[in-house]
Amino acid sequence: MASNSDKSFLVPLLAAFVLLALIAGYVWFNSGAGPEMPPNSVHVAGEVKWQGQPLKLGLIVFEPDATKGGKGVQGYAQITEGKFDTKNEGVAAPIGPCLVRITGGDGVAVDGFAPFGKLLFDEYSQTLEVGESTSPLSIEVKAAPYKEPDPEQDLG
Repeated sequence: MASNSDKSFLVPLLAAFVLLALIAGYVWFNSGAGPEMPPNSVHVAGEVKWQGQPLKLGLIVFEPDATKGGKGVQGYAQITEGKFDTKNEGVAAPIGPCLVRITGGDGVAVDGFAPFGKLLFDEYSQTLEVGESTSPLSIEVKAAPYKEPDPEQDLG
């Protein structure tokens, strides 16, 4: 009959196997081959400026433009200091014609009600074609400064 000391090598071996499986899963998931990479999509990176300056904080959304035959799943990325990359905190953009929507703020006093701080402009949108291998994008937001709604205005 085998003693407990004969089986003691199994615990470290099992722990090493589990650790190796976790590391392999992490690498696979973050390589772009994981479940966040929808079919017919590509990771997109670039910069966003407003009034000639990098957008402090915001969100960029890549929505398939169905009016021009666009198909797929909506992609998005966080914008920080004017830079975005769908590989980081995002989802890859659909390949083909897209409607790009950008929301941006000053990055000050960020909370649950103001995730980007004070809004700098109304949501901005433009169309563009996302290719299978997209070069870094450079987008200039052409929008007027955000105006707070007038509380005295009759909404009815």
